[in-house]
Amino acid sequence: MLNISPFSFGLLIQQVYDNGSVYSPEVLDITEAALHARFLEGVRDIASVCLEIGYPTLASIPHTIINTVLHTRIALSTNSL
Repeated sequence: MLNISPFSFGLLIQQVYDNGSVYSPEVLDITEAALHARFLEGVRDIASVCLEIGYPTLASIPHTIINTVLHTRIALSTNSL
């Protein structure tokens, strides 16, 4: 009849421009696992800084509790209370 067939079209990304910088298109290939890993890395860094300066946050409180329990056990075992 009309000899019409389905088709598709799109763009092939060759470069990515952002705030004056040009990147290759591979910067857009971010997996959910990579995003999750980077997020957890940030949480770990925040917990480390907060533990060091003594500022309690949701990220640092579990570590503070564990450290308190460990130090108490060591102190009780060496009778240095």
